[in-house]
Amino acid sequence: MTLKTSLCNGGLLRRSFVKGAPLWSLWLLGWLLILPIYLITRPDVYPFELTQHVNGCLTLGCTIAAFFYGLAVAWYQFAWLYRTRSAYHYASLPLRRETQFLTRYLSGLLFHIGPALVVTLLSMAAGGAQGENVVLPILNWLGATTLLFLFYYSLAVLCALLTGHVAAMPVLYLIANFLSLVLQEVLSLILTLILFGLSAGQNLWPTWFSPLVYCLNRGVFSQERLTNAAGETTGYLFTGWPIALIFGTVGLLLALIAFLLLRQRRMESAGDVIAVGWLKPVFRYGVTLCCGLTLGWIIVSLVLESGRTSFLPLLVCVLIASVIGFFAAEMLLAKSLRVFQKKNLLRLGGALVVITALLLCCKYDVFGFTRYVPQADQVQAVSLDSGPVVDDSTIIERTIALHQEIVDNRHALENTPGNTLSYRITYYLQNGTTVERYYHLPFGDYSDPDPSSLGYRMEVLENDPTVLLEAYFTEQAQPQLEELSVEYRIEDGSYLQYPLTLAQKETLVEAMRTDVSLGLLGKTGMLAVEELGSHLSVSWQYLSPDSVPGRYTSLSITAESVNTLKALRDMGLPEDALQ
Repeated sequence: MTLKTSLCNGGLLRRSFVKGAPLWSLWLLGWLLILPIYLITRPDVYPFELTQHVNGCLTLGCTIAAFFYGLAVAWYQFAWLYRTRSAYHYASLPLRRETQFLTRYLSGLLFHIGPALVVTLLSMAAGGAQGENVVLPILNWLGATTLLFLFYYSLAVLCALLTGHVAAMPVLYLIANFLSLVLQEVLSLILTLILFGLSAGQNLWPTWFSPLVYCLNRGVFSQERLTNAAGETTGYLFTGWPIALIFGTVGLLLALIAFLLLRQRRMESAGDVIAVGWLKPVFRYGVTLCCGLTLGWIIVSLVLESGRTSFLPLLVCVLIASVIGFFAAEMLLAKSLRVFQKKNLLRLGGALVVITALLLCCKYDVFGFTRYVPQADQVQAVSLDSGPVVDDSTIIERTIALHQEIVDNRHALENTPGNTLSYRITYYLQNGTTVERYYHLPFGDYSDPDPSSLGYRMEVLENDPTVLLEAYFTEQAQPQLEELSVEYRIEDGSYLQYPLTLAQKETLVEAMRTDVSLGLLGKTGMLAVEELGSHLSVSWQYLSPDSVPGRYTSLSITAESVNTLKALRDMGLPEDALQ
């Protein structure tokens, strides 16, 4: 009789699913409360309210809930790898490793798909009972949550195969999701001390290396409100399918890697922090580097004045912390305190040399970060101090010239005593990337700034009429005249709003635009004029191109803004408010 290899064992599948009932029952109960029970008990439903609620649940289901549930299911399905007796037992069964992996992996998928199907059917019925068709939104919920669960579950399974210790598995899972973010923050804080022009908190690599943070910050599983010509809501559209499909595809690739790891896994590795031999050096030196940077920064922050730390104390703190991290990692790998052998001392010496070399390369700008200034033909637009994005060629050229002067005077600026102001320059390049630099520039005294100083010249550039027009009257965000108001202070210290007609508001906006274009209104920073700004201002809200209300802004009216003052005087504003 011909023997056939089974890819899935029915008995093991049923046993795993039934024994995991407490886990998937909680998942089922939670979503029953959030979706069908909520939908059926919602009184006085307004149009598309249920659709909006279902789509809103995608943020919870596709990010936070799937993140933790995927970890819990993977831990349950593969916890047998962490006990020597159970690992040997399952390895001795006639079931092939491929069969065991696929059976348990599919069982884990059923932990989500089974409850999700029940919730889907009941939610459709609940929506119909309330008089709203939620079939498409609930199918979107089913598909998107399944794809995200597939990703997080597969990532957790991969972490489960990389370790042989029950406590290390969730730690590896958290590291896989958040190491990029934490390391970027710590590395950015350290490099700001030795890299001229680097801003703390600046992104050093894409945020999608931390999937959960990326999804939450970018709002990728959001919904778009659909309206008709009259502005009435006609429905809500789920916009997260491209990202959900990418996550699902990556999840399948992670599952394939985990499958290949189990085929080669040594069952004797149960209890080891790292169960894959070739990953042990990665773990050893990775912990050394991360501990050196993180603990080194903590030492610098607590013991020294981190804002004034020179390179040598920083280097010493990082190296001391690296030694601690190296021996901690070695103790975890060896499961012993006896790790001070000659071979480990040689490994540690090599690691310290590499870390020192990398910090020295940053200090002396071997990679050219500090010296880099883009060419004008490479820049599409520029933003000064997180202000408006300006694509005017003259502003771009002036910014590059000033930036080049800052770079040329790097050493003098690093040691400049006295008052400084912080400035941020952001270039938007033609190839779609961005370049950001952050500097502290001298300007002299607040009461008597030096016109030749770099800080003052940067203020002049930021207050150029072209930049100010883009900040206050951009084509991409027109003032919403209905929200425009004029406010002035009277003798008793209270404020009054002066009523204007729509035509008067249009006239006032045009007068303000003229003053801004002439450099008579809207100046900021050291160049701001405060003569009337304390008691007369104009405020309005912007209306974006998609007719969605945007941010509010307010301009203090000064004695320089002659056109605006004339327009307000012609509209009948009290003369006391204009003095």
